[in-house]
Amino acid sequence: MSSSVFDSGRFKFIQNYHTSNNLCAVGDKETRDRNKEIVSNVIGQVLAETNDGITTEHADAYETFLKNVETIEGEYKKLNYENPFSDSIDQMRQRLTSYKKDLDFKRTVTSINRFDTGKTYVPSDIKMMEEKLEGFVNEILYDRLSNFTPSDNEKVIDMARKIRKIGQHVKSEKILWLADSLELTVLKSHPKYLALLSNRTIQFKDAETAKTVASETNILITSLAPFFRDHAPRVEPSDAQKLLERLYEADDAIISIGINDEESLFAESIRHLEKALGVSPRVRSLPKKGNKEEEKSLSKSHFDETRAKFNKQPEEPSKKISKPPSAKVQLSEAERRDRFAMSAAKKLERLDEMDNTELFQLRSDLQHNRGLFSASDQAGIDTLIQALDILRDPKAYRPSPEEGALFNQWKVYLGAYGISPESYQRTIDPAQRETKRELIGVIQENRSSFSKLNFTLKDTLPSLEGQAIVRRFLGAEVTQKQKKPVSREIALNFANTIQHVQAFKVEAREYLQQKWSGVLKKFDESTHNKVSPIVAQLGYCNLGRQIDSIEEQLHSDYLKKFGSEFFTRATTEPSSVFQKSLEMNKKQETDLYKQLLTKKYRSVQHYLKWIVAHVTFIKSTYDQGVDFNRNTGSGTCERNSEDRHKLLLRTPHIPSEKIALGSSTSGRHNQVMRNVLASLAGTIPPGKKFSSLTEKEKLIVKDVQQKLKTIYKSVGLNPTGMHVVAKSSTPQEALWEELTRLVAEENETLFILGLDGENVDGHAINIQVDLSVPIFRFIDDNIGVIECADAVAFKEALTTWLKTAYPDLPNYTLMNLSAI
Repeated sequence: MSSSVFDSGRFKFIQNYHTSNNLCAVGDKETRDRNKEIVSNVIGQVLAETNDGITTEHADAYETFLKNVETIEGEYKKLNYENPFSDSIDQMRQRLTSYKKDLDFKRTVTSINRFDTGKTYVPSDIKMMEEKLEGFVNEILYDRLSNFTPSDNEKVIDMARKIRKIGQHVKSEKILWLADSLELTVLKSHPKYLALLSNRTIQFKDAETAKTVASETNILITSLAPFFRDHAPRVEPSDAQKLLERLYEADDAIISIGINDEESLFAESIRHLEKALGVSPRVRSLPKKGNKEEEKSLSKSHFDETRAKFNKQPEEPSKKISKPPSAKVQLSEAERRDRFAMSAAKKLERLDEMDNTELFQLRSDLQHNRGLFSASDQAGIDTLIQALDILRDPKAYRPSPEEGALFNQWKVYLGAYGISPESYQRTIDPAQRETKRELIGVIQENRSSFSKLNFTLKDTLPSLEGQAIVRRFLGAEVTQKQKKPVSREIALNFANTIQHVQAFKVEAREYLQQKWSGVLKKFDESTHNKVSPIVAQLGYCNLGRQIDSIEEQLHSDYLKKFGSEFFTRATTEPSSVFQKSLEMNKKQETDLYKQLLTKKYRSVQHYLKWIVAHVTFIKSTYDQGVDFNRNTGSGTCERNSEDRHKLLLRTPHIPSEKIALGSSTSGRHNQVMRNVLASLAGTIPPGKKFSSLTEKEKLIVKDVQQKLKTIYKSVGLNPTGMHVVAKSSTPQEALWEELTRLVAEENETLFILGLDGENVDGHAINIQVDLSVPIFRFIDDNIGVIECADAVAFKEALTTWLKTAYPDLPNYTLMNLSAI
């Protein structure tokens, strides 16, 4: 068992240090420098041993040691030594602060668990509790929550409920608010909650999956139910509405896979949300079980039938048959359908008076009762819902980004027509109101039949966007400032152009997505569906992740086609001729995004080919470039390599699938290492022998090696060998020769491979070659863990990967390190 630095004589000396021992007053400069180096080494050992945190056993000794190191540094500063231990002192302070925060956190947890509800607390006690719990809750929310596991989150929710009981006992509104905030925040971080609020399509592969998801969702929504309320902290009504809409989608999805029980699997969640939003219960659209005659009769217009029924004169009182009070009469499906049809028609009469809440209520009612109607009426309900969503959308019938881009491109030419950015801006609100009023008018005029509404709205909705654009251009002209009038035909040509550009953007995206999916499908067919899951986790060769930037570039290039010459055509050609010319350009436009996609694909094709050829060797996948939360910038790969090197020193036979990838919680490697290596690479030619170096170059090498040792020691590693690979043939062949030699002659098994080049950032990867097991693998933050069965396959995989991924980093250095 290795001894602890805390038990060493040198640590004890510094721990018990007194200014009377003044290290700087002893001997000459050489002695002082040697003493400084000793202190620096002890600090490095302390940092290495506390890399995973300070233990309670050593906390007091650590704090005393730190204070004395600060004293010693002060003594050296007086002799013009510039901050000799500052970086290490900062690290030690951070660890001590973290230890104290953790200790205080644990004590607070203990106090919450042991809270005495049989005791009476005075106001000063309550105030102290409030302050303590506020700090505790804030630490969870702002410092710890992002690193918690689902199991941790369950414990936090339990803790929040205990805090609520404390608040209830001492009657503290502040503590109750803290408890609610804590519980709600954790619940809202639940993956199911985030998934429901996203726009991802809801689908289930089988009944078992649906039941599992429904069970988890019901537990979550039931926990959230107390937060569907008017006061904070709460679930915002807009989020609650979205949750309910998404649960209806989920309910439809389970019906589509054949789960047709009378009560939905999501019934518990839906009831909570319907109650909170004041929405009437949904009528589920289950497969019909009635006869064909009844189904056929549903295609008639229910509004016309029910209007006659409801307008029928009441019978004379004397002719009425009085019935004794009885249980509530159960309406038939036809009666429920007729009543809802009449109710909906009456609500649509006052559509122009409805606010967004009422529109959402009407939308929900339509969704709930949709299952009562025939297929043609259901299509009408769906189109009506689409129209209601447009009326609720504050951005509907306002300028799109494409319109804004074209206007900016044309604003110089538009000046001749008396249109300025200011005058155009003034038309936006009126044009939106007028267009929405037109949509409301169409709905009200055709409200007597859902199927009639479907027919009319399908024809009207696509044209309204263009009409809003026409209204803006016609309304923006200032006649006193114009040299030419804006005709409706010119405004229509502008509108057609804008919508043409919008359509181009949509079609281009669909084309890009379709072609990329086709590429992955082709690769999957030859690899038993192994390629697409790997590529999905990568960024640099995954065009699916790059579609936004590709689309942006494509759109930027496309807009250049709409300059002064195009503007002249738009203001002189009849709209029928102009529209045809737009359509005639479709082939050229399709070619534009084909060309860009081909260019982009060629830039990533070599990565994809390598992945396909080595897919069986890829044991786990990782790309630091898309790990936004843990990638701390240039140099991250070096620190990650060191963390994995230590792991492999401790557990050399760990399965590849279990090797943790990405940055550790301790943070990435000190950036000094990068600066030092960059300095060395830029000063001394790679591969030059030490004996042939100039005296100045030898001093640089010695200085670098000393600094590297200090840096590595601070993270718990000790350099035992640094091998600059001389280029005997290709860089990759030279690397393999050196690697083979070190494994065979020096029995080395673990390496960090440093890659460097001219005017580019370097890189670092792990290599493990153990002939006794055998193990042949390398770990790269840009692909993951690659493990091969034998040396031949490993050589081919490693050397081809280096050629594929890092052709501009031909300078290799193999580093051996042992644990301190």
